[in-house]
Amino acid sequence: MKEGSVPLNYRDTLLRMFDVTNRKIDNLDTISVRIKTWCITLWGILIAQYIAKGDKTFMVLAVLEIAAMWLIDIHYKFFHEQFLVLSWRMEALILKEEVTANEIAAVNFKNNITGRVFTNSGLHPSLKACFKKYWFHLAYLLLLLVTSVLFVRELVKTT
Repeated sequence: MKEGSVPLNYRDTLLRMFDVTNRKIDNLDTISVRIKTWCITLWGILIAQYIAKGDKTFMVLAVLEIAAMWLIDIHYKFFHEQFLVLSWRMEALILKEEVTANEIAAVNFKNNITGRVFTNSGLHPSLKACFKKYWFHLAYLLLLLVTSVLFVRELVKTT
């Protein structure tokens, strides 16, 4: 065993941490799907109420609902991205023959998972990755655009 290396029983600890990390990734995926489902459902209900009653309040609520759901979902995707990177790092360590104490310390949760979306140099790299990776979030913007167009049409029609 090299100086500074870790005994092989740490591989079991790494495997357990890897399992916990992957379960967290699965949970975050499930939450994200639920958020999208609720977003579309609530948006549909609010638009239906707007069409049925003609009350512009429902249109405003639909716009606010989309924005709120998008913020919540991107927040979960931010954590999801961090857990994915951590999982990849752990997997690489599990496959190595010898692991150093510094390598073990580098994959602990404290050093990898953060709620801070801003760093000294701007947006956190995981948040930037979310914006690039999850381009389908444009669907939120599409719902927002459709709602806004309907709202503007209604405003023009009433004036």
